Amino acid sequence: MVKTYTRQERDERYERLPQVLKEALFSADIAEKMFALGKKYALTMEKIGFMSEEAGFVVLGLTPPRAFTSALAERLEI
Repeated sequence: MVKTYTRQERDERYERLPQVLKEALFSADIAEKMFALGKKYALTMEKIGFMSEEAGFVVLGLTPPRAFTSALAERLEI
């Protein structure tokens, strides 16, 4: 089952991040790399968005890094 987080949970975690991670979450360079990765594996735009969101959850500390692969596989239905 895909774990969902409230807006409040995400916002609270975001506020506690160091500035460099806050900037990384919204970096155009990172977005381009996520898009390129999604295209490389023929993901739809929706699935590229899911992939980016799951990566963001790790940065926010909502998803433990060890759970990223399984969470991503579930979200992408692979």
